[in-house]
Formats: sequence, C-alpha cells, structure tokens
Amino acid sequence: MKKYILILVAGATTGLMSCKKTEPTACFTPSATDVLIGDVVQFENCSNEYLTAEWNFGDGSNANVGDPSHKFNKQGVYNVNLKVLSKDGLTSTSSSEITVNRLGVKSLEIVDFDLSNPVNRFSVLLNGEDITNGSANVVNGSGSMTITFSDLSISSLSGDVLTIIKEEEQDSGWFGTFWNEVARYTYNMNAYDQMDENSQVIITEDAEGMAVTITLEKTSE
Repeated sequence: MKKYILILVAGATTGLMSCKKTEPTACFTPSATDVLIGDVVQFENCSNEYLTAEWNFGDGSNANVGDPSHKFNKQGVYNVNLKVLSKDGLTSTSSSEITVNRLGVKSLEIVDFDLSNPVNRFSVLLNGEDITNGSANVVNGSGSMTITFSDLSISSLSGDVLTIIKEEEQDSGWFGTFWNEVARYTYNMNAYDQMDENSQVIITEDAEGMAVTITLEKTSE
C-alpha cells in the first residue's frame, strides 16, 4: 500500500510541474535616445524566455525581428514599444522614449572686407522672408566688420533657402540717401542636412571680399 501512495504523490508532483508556464520578460536597449532626423537607432533586445518580438516605433512603423534598427524621419518624441510572446502564450512589454531633433541655424556671421563704401547693410531672408527685421544690420565706418544674427531658427533644413543681401548707402543729391543692392547670395540648406550638431559652414565670396560662417545646432523646437 505504501508503495502505491508513493507513486501517486510522485505523479501529482510531476503533473503540477508540467502545468507551470514560462513567463517572458521584455527588455531592450536603444543605441541612443537623443538623435537627429535620419540617424539610425539600433535596438538591442535583452528579453528573456520569449518566442516572438513585436516592435512599435511610435511613428507608424513596426518590426518583428529580434534586434531591429530604425530611422525617424520627423522631429518629435517617439514612444518605442516592445512586446514579446512566450511559447506558452504569455506576453510582456517594455518601452522607451526617443527624442528626434533637427538641425537649425544657431547664428550667422558676416565678415566683410570691402572698403569701397563706409556704410553697408545686410539682410537675411529665409525662403524669401526677411528674418532680420532690420535689427543690427547697418554698419558705419570703413574696414572689416562682423555682424552676428543670433537665434535664426530654421524650421527644417530640407528644402530651405537662405539668402543674404548686401546693400550700400548712396547719396542721390536732392533726394537724400538710399540703399542700393550690390550683391545677393543664395544658399540651399539641403547641403547641410546631414551635418552634426554644432557644425560650422564657412562660405567665402571672394568677389565681394566677404566670408559667411553659418553655425548649426541640434534643436527640438
């Protein structure tokens, strides 16, 4: 009789062990959480006891691979979610926020060595619209000069055109003075779309003895 009792207890124990389901644990690590538009983010899956993985990148894109990579094409904050499924049908989720920034123009510096006119004026246009508002753009006196327009925040470098207009003050006699445009420089900002933050672009216009330094920065605005 004791022999049968031992067999029944062993069988019951075995049955209880076989009914226990394996619970997965979702886990992942992004290669970066603060990136620029177009940067590739690698996601390392560190989940345990899972059979399949479902990724939602928060921008309408999904993936079903273990360790995906992804590029975000628009500025914003994205909530990346990973859902893992075990062989027993149990699930676990994990999420992480990715901040995607753009490059904007932090400052634009103009150095002019043209001594032909003591009074020059500069205007800066973005897609045809004056963004200097006439502030700090008139320089009196001869010699070299430096003008810095700060906080020129460009909405998006892709497709934007930056124009610098140089004018000289001229005397028309009885009618007083007027501003005459002597040079116009146009820069397509697409050329700088893939640069890193805090980069500088130096453009030299030898014909007018002018150098333009454009400083870019990463911004979430």
